[in-house]
Amino acid sequence: MPAMTLLVLMISTLGFSRLGQDVAIFTYILGAVHGLSVAYWIGGLMLLSRVILIGPGGEDLVGAVLAFSKHSVLAFGVTLFTGSLQIYLLDSASILSSGHGRLGVLKIIITAVMVFIVFAFKNFVHQNFAGDSSLTRKMAWRLRRAVTVELGFAVFALVVTSWMISTQPPKAVAQLSAPTATYAFREELRNDRFRVVISMTPGQTGINAMRIELIEPRRINNFTVKLIPQAIGYSGIQINVPLTSQGAAIVSGDGTFVLNVPGIWNIEISGTTTTGDLEKLATTFAVTEASAISTVTTLPTVVSLPTTATTLSSVITLPPVTTLPSVITLPPASTTVGG
Repeated sequence: MPAMTLLVLMISTLGFSRLGQDVAIFTYILGAVHGLSVAYWIGGLMLLSRVILIGPGGEDLVGAVLAFSKHSVLAFGVTLFTGSLQIYLLDSASILSSGHGRLGVLKIIITAVMVFIVFAFKNFVHQNFAGDSSLTRKMAWRLRRAVTVELGFAVFALVVTSWMISTQPPKAVAQLSAPTATYAFREELRNDRFRVVISMTPGQTGINAMRIELIEPRRINNFTVKLIPQAIGYSGIQINVPLTSQGAAIVSGDGTFVLNVPGIWNIEISGTTTTGDLEKLATTFAVTEASAISTVTTLPTVVSLPTTATTLSSVITLPPVTTLPSVITLPPASTTVGG
């Protein structure tokens, strides 16, 4: 009994492989139940195929086949129900437009074939063993062949499930982490392929600090942020962000980043991927005149970018990612059995 309890707990943990992602809590419960039902169903198929149906037998083998034909329908039904709900919760209306959803459709097609096999096997067993108490060699071979075919489809479904785990469901996006500092300006900019969160403080003339967070795409090159004042006669600032994947970078308030004129400033964000240039993101923000009393900007020291620059420049190139503690790389997606 303790060994069985430990095994059940181990299999149930497969349902919690998407912890930390923005998914419904019910998804974890469905994942645990789905893992248990799959283990029971496929384990029974393997036991029939490799142990029970290897030759002729008496009432004990007939009873085992009859019991499994009845229990397998229940286990398969639970597997089908929990798997379908998981696909709905993770893909919803994007089931045909996302890679994860299309794999889910393929898995549904495979499952439909297995539904036919499960019920055909059950009807065949009950018709042939209704008044029979022995299992002949020929009957054992026929049943074993049917069980092996069903087991093959089950393994194929597991392969598709593993493939689904490596993809990102539309509804399983990591939650955005709120900045630890209080920023005077914060805005999320996005289009179909590009998504960035810009935070700035204090938003006044003089020394400022900025946080640049890349949400999408997963990979990027030539990631730049340009700030251009609308006032005539003043130069803009270009920040070369050292991110090549999802994460965040900080321009600390140490004198590197200075806004020299009040008024409206334009922000333009650009980048490239392996498929070409991303559509630029743009917005505006207002810079106010700093008061005579200097404003102190306090940011967490653990995310400040080290700099050796002592003179201001119109182009700010952040140090490489590998040497900056300020670049925070988001954790990779976890896995789940249910897809």
